[in-house]
Amino acid sequence: MSENPLERAKAFCETYSLQLPIMVAPMAGAWPTALSIAVANAGAI
Repeated sequence: MSENPLERAKAFCETYSLQLPIMVAPMAGAWPTALSIAVANAGAI
């Protein structure tokens, strides 16, 4: 795997047929879990 973030993002997008490499995850209270659930239910990864 490449260490270049842009190459990793491109590979990720190609793998999942995405146009933009936007990902979310709950991070120790950075935002409510409900927001992550809503985003995932809307089709995000």
